[in-house]
Amino acid sequence: MYRIGEAARVAGVSPATLRVWERQGVIRSRRSPTGHRLYSRGDLARLVRVRRLRSSTGVNAAAIALLLAGSPSRSEVAGVSMPWGVVVGSRLRQLRRRLGMSLTQASSKAGLSPSFVSMVERGIARPSASTLRGLCATYGTTIREVMGPQASVEKRLVRANGRRVLGVAHGVKIEQLAEGNLLMDCQLFTIAPGAGSGGAYAHDCEEFLFVLRGRLEVVINDADRYLLGPGDSLYFDSTLPHSWRNPGRTQAAAVWINTPPNYSESLNGLGRHVAGNRRQDGVVGVWKAPAPNRAGARGPR
Repeated sequence: MYRIGEAARVAGVSPATLRVWERQGVIRSRRSPTGHRLYSRGDLARLVRVRRLRSSTGVNAAAIALLLAGSPSRSEVAGVSMPWGVVVGSRLRQLRRRLGMSLTQASSKAGLSPSFVSMVERGIARPSASTLRGLCATYGTTIREVMGPQASVEKRLVRANGRRVLGVAHGVKIEQLAEGNLLMDCQLFTIAPGAGSGGAYAHDCEEFLFVLRGRLEVVINDADRYLLGPGDSLYFDSTLPHSWRNPGRTQAAAVWINTPPNYSESLNGLGRHVAGNRRQDGVVGVWKAPAPNRAGARGPR
């Protein structure tokens, strides 16, 4: 069931409009024990139909009620597109519950308030990049896994018109550049003027970015500030707190590559696999995976 704010976003109207439609008899809602309006997925399909009829025909409420006398079909219900915030919030809620964490526990670990985490899970509040990173780190996952289903097979080629859009929030658009269970997470960030990470964050492993157009300001460890333009690149340790924003007046775009949290384990496994194959082929010596180049990191055994 969805609350009135979520239903209004799906229908593309305001909550006040939904209340008017209910008074006119065009739609109906259920009520929670506390009196909040609730809508099913079938109700959402009906809301979308009402909005389309109002915009395309201009008929009054009575006429729309007659046109919608029947219930929405299964295909209409299945065809209702959930907004980004509702989808991502639902996935975050599933991850939290799967780990057996309460809202209070999750918010404390992520450095957020329980009420804000609750609003994110219900799709009412859209987290900034830094907030979303913090929640993903809390649940031991990545933005790619939360913002969009991972492709079941690896794709060597991703066409420009076939890139999967993970999400758009706070002026930042993220598109996936490589698909599959890969050692590198490759994305294209498009950042509106003034938009950015919304604060500093940190996570495991390392990352690389290459600016395609516009300007990007990156601050690492609250001390090192870098202003990048087209053709500039930056490589740094992701465990250091870092933030970024577009300080210019035009849109910025950058290729961003991260090593996921399980990168080291995956790389070591790959090293053992290659070493075994080389021994079978009669090649002398064992190939070992390099360890991340960080202070305190353990080298290959």
